[in-house]
Amino acid sequence: MQKYTDWAIKDGEVDHIWSQLPLFKIVTWTVNVHASAGEREMIQKLGDLYEQWYEALEIEAAEERKDGVVPEVPTLYGVTASHSVLAFVSYAPPTEEREQPQLRLIAMFDFGKEGYDVWNSLAVAIFVTHCRNRMMQLKECLPEPQLLEEEDPDL
Repeated sequence: MQKYTDWAIKDGEVDHIWSQLPLFKIVTWTVNVHASAGEREMIQKLGDLYEQWYEALEIEAAEERKDGVVPEVPTLYGVTASHSVLAFVSYAPPTEEREQPQLRLIAMFDFGKEGYDVWNSLAVAIFVTHCRNRMMQLKECLPEPQLLEEEDPDL
């Protein structure tokens, strides 16, 4: 999955943004670790990522200026894996009605099931491509990363 993601974001010319601000995080754990531990780690990672997106989109400043259009943090995803089971989840940040962030299950795949490996891999490819395409759309909303200009020590 990581190799396909690397290819997809490079193909979409968003690799310079993705390295700092991805749309999904991956959390894995061994088969003897309870799923709730992986869920807690994923909520933490996606919560941190949500804050990074919030800052990158300058949402607070837009709200203070009372802009007509205030950007929203895009849907953030998680990929969890334990043993042969992989799941896609989305992040639901805390709201006034619900104080705790949550994960919403999108789909679950068991790569241990015989005959499903091609379909499961296709689902992964569709997921990664969706994230790449969404990042290409969001590229216009994000400030360009500033490249550090270093002085040539030989001059």
